[in-house]
Amino acid sequence: MRKTSARRAFTPASDLPYRTGAGFRDATLTNTIALYLGAALALAIGADILINDGVGLMFLVRKFLDLVEWVVFWR
Repeated sequence: MRKTSARRAFTPASDLPYRTGAGFRDATLTNTIALYLGAALALAIGADILINDGVGLMFLVRKFLDLVEWVVFWR
């Protein structure tokens, strides 16, 4: 006779108890939200260039490149 193992039923992440309410299921990125985020990013970059001569942006670029170099090291 063949033994059958007791399998637990698959539970999708959307049905887990810590994702109750609206949660992540109803969160969508619409075109309007994407445009507002893009405009806010462009304004922040423009303000940094005008006010700080791009020092903050250059700092973020250097840190990002350090992160990329670190990730490539662990490849």
